[in-house]
Amino acid sequence: MKSFDSSDDESNDCVVAHLDLSLVHQKAFPSFWNQVKFDTFPCNYFVIGFVSGSIEKLYVQGDGGGGLLNIIPLLRSDQVQYCGFRISRSRLNSETDSENIVSLKPYFILLRWIGQHTSPLQVKDLDKDLEFIKGYFQNATIIITINENEFHNSEQSSRKDSIMEKVLSIVKKFNVNNINVSEAVSKIG
Repeated sequence: MKSFDSSDDESNDCVVAHLDLSLVHQKAFPSFWNQVKFDTFPCNYFVIGFVSGSIEKLYVQGDGGGGLLNIIPLLRSDQVQYCGFRISRSRLNSETDSENIVSLKPYFILLRWIGQHTSPLQVKDLDKDLEFIKGYFQNATIIITINENEFHNSEQSSRKDSIMEKVLSIVKKFNVNNINVSEAVSKIG
């Protein structure tokens, strides 16, 4: 019986299968978003961004049970990133009874972050990319775009404060247009 040794067989071509992790991550995006949308899961947010050097392949850069304060450190100055997170809301059942808090339907936010040092290739088709990304973030209540350049010359005390202020102002404006503000209290974080 003859045994085969790869060194003996010159026609033996080694085939190595490569798994494109960005494709695996893209298949997982709807699952992450569903976890954010259902409060039975501990995941309140997830962040996706482009694979380094790519303008098409995305991957999950972070997820967890926190909120916007946990997302901010993940936002990079050299990327366009997309974040999905939940804002829990509640209101007082009556103005005199501060113990009687009623939960309201949460807001689901799609946040597009545009870093100030993002490559021209990543910012080339922002509108087209956002339309594509919306497919992963179905039923987002509010879509927010933050361009880091907005804060570059800002008098704000910090990047974190600037981002929080922008998100809160947009959510409050949405809140005012959709429910009575005196009844609603939004909680981010």
